[in-house]
Amino acid sequence: VHRKKMKIAVAGHMGQYYSGGRYHAWIWAESLAYMGNDVYFIANQEPIFIRDTTSTDYEGSLTWIISDHFDINIEGVSELDYVFMIPYRTLSNQFYYQVRNLSMRTNARLLLLNFEAPNWMNHYLHGSMDEKLWDQWRETCDSGCMVISTDRESTKFAKEYYTTNPEYTVFRECYLSLNTKIANEVPSYKKENRVVSFIRLKDKHKGSQDILKLFDPVMKGYTFIFVIGTNVKNEDFKEFEKVLIQAEDNYGISYEIKTKISDAEKYKEISRAKYLLFPSYFEGYGIPPIEAMYFNTRCIAYDLPVIHEVCGNGVTYCRYGDPEDMKNKLIALMQEDRDFPHLRDDIFEIADFEHGAERLHRILFSGLEEDWRSPFAEYLEIE
Repeated sequence: VHRKKMKIAVAGHMGQYYSGGRYHAWIWAESLAYMGNDVYFIANQEPIFIRDTTSTDYEGSLTWIISDHFDINIEGVSELDYVFMIPYRTLSNQFYYQVRNLSMRTNARLLLLNFEAPNWMNHYLHGSMDEKLWDQWRETCDSGCMVISTDRESTKFAKEYYTTNPEYTVFRECYLSLNTKIANEVPSYKKENRVVSFIRLKDKHKGSQDILKLFDPVMKGYTFIFVIGTNVKNEDFKEFEKVLIQAEDNYGISYEIKTKISDAEKYKEISRAKYLLFPSYFEGYGIPPIEAMYFNTRCIAYDLPVIHEVCGNGVTYCRYGDPEDMKNKLIALMQEDRDFPHLRDDIFEIADFEHGAERLHRILFSGLEEDWRSPFAEYLEIE
């Protein structure tokens, strides 16, 4: 891969908890620095996962800039090759207009990390998402933008959604890698009777409640591990845990709750487990099935085209939205009780950090040869 040094600003709101989208942006920022580029990460605060840095051994550089305002002067930098916008769902245009103005002022191409277009989410979630929350994503792209998604399935829906100025909109996709710099330091544990899952109770489409319908006497002696990226002292979690306590008595299972754990701790849990449950009703990509495959842990998931695209036959698929089928598939796997030693090999090219860094660098480097910026772009008035 040709390593011409690019100057790239990555701009996004960061929260205090784990978020797949925020983590995605961080891995890509590190990937670009690793490939020899100078990356400036502009955020309102440092995220929790900065402790999980993939490497300090960058050929380029990664500079953190903490600011509540995103159209800022970066010291010593008058021009950028790219400004990478990390969107979030909001009705306010302030962040979006600031980031687009930054790209114009520095003569940079604008990139939008497209997690999921609303037409795609609503295709699965029956129109339950308010599409107005995405208006700013589309509006800031209407004067020239590369919409970069994580997979072909996402791009398919993005092409239907980002249509306000097709002459100046280009679409690319790039599979997100894992933090394999840390994953490769985790020992290969002997598989134990453990079942791991990542739960998010406030987002019903993650299917966390479905896991409570899976318990069965066959599972006696198994430990179910629930990894949560936020604090758990709320009513939703208390209700969730009540069912777990009851399942301990009824089925002889046990459970453990892990909150805000590091990548090293997370990978250790996946490496020890025989199975990973992924009852999500919608995913823009789906990192946990990839992580499971990387540690030769069998993932059981609802049948989503995006998981098929990325993971192929490395996942046990269940009828969409059918916890009874998931329960039966899990029981069948437990009764068969076999190892899956080749899953890492099957997912390696997608999961490996260095491969992912090269993929992303290649897309951005080739984008320098194209001109999809609109000559009619204007600075946007921020409300």
